[in-house]
Amino acid sequence: MTAETPGRPLCPLVERCRQLEQSVARLVQLKELADRWELFAGRRDQLREAVAQLKPHLQTLALFRTARIPVATALPLAMRARNAVVTIRAKYTRDPASIQNLGEYSRLFRVELPQLCEQLAEQLKEAWRRYTAAHQLAIDDHVLDVLAKDPNFEPKIDQVRMLRQEVERRRERLPRSESDLEGYHQAVAQLRAAWHSMPASNMPADVVAFLQAAVTDGAPLSTLTPDVQRWLAEQGLMERFYVVSR
Repeated sequence: MTAETPGRPLCPLVERCRQLEQSVARLVQLKELADRWELFAGRRDQLREAVAQLKPHLQTLALFRTARIPVATALPLAMRARNAVVTIRAKYTRDPASIQNLGEYSRLFRVELPQLCEQLAEQLKEAWRRYTAAHQLAIDDHVLDVLAKDPNFEPKIDQVRMLRQEVERRRERLPRSESDLEGYHQAVAQLRAAWHSMPASNMPADVVAFLQAAVTDGAPLSTLTPDVQRWLAEQGLMERFYVVSR
């Protein structure tokens, strides 16, 4: 092989080899960029998923705190997860490359965060269950069935059943906003109003008064008159009511 002569073009084969070398280097660079993008996209999706998991629970927790609905130990759990996400976001703002290596936060996304969200959800559900139980109207199906036999009561009992279903529907899901919470209270108020607006009938007035009070705020023992006891016994409802001291 002769030495390269100054001013003369390179051997086509040598030139081609150099071009291939440059192409390979470029391909390697592109592959590294693609790998980095794939990792970046994965981290981005993890952050989005973490925010999506936390957001509704944090909304409910904030709502409960405003409404003074006690929640066991949900706040420390929520703040721990939230602070981790905020820290990662702050690091990314300072140095986008840091998103490629989350280090100690890797386990957070894979294991801890799902567990925290699950625990937080369970505590919020339990707090909501206790809260709604305190507002619950103990309207017994057997009592409704007996009252529905009276033609005067039947339309009102249908309304009560419908409103009770609406209350139960709202009770089964966690509220996420003030309107959700207000919707639950409105449904309970409508059910209470319907129950206390029973029309006139042949049923003794003291029986109606006892039933209306017993399933809402509780009926004083003095309202359990002989006539009321007799009516309850005749309708097979004696075992549907219990004496509870305040």
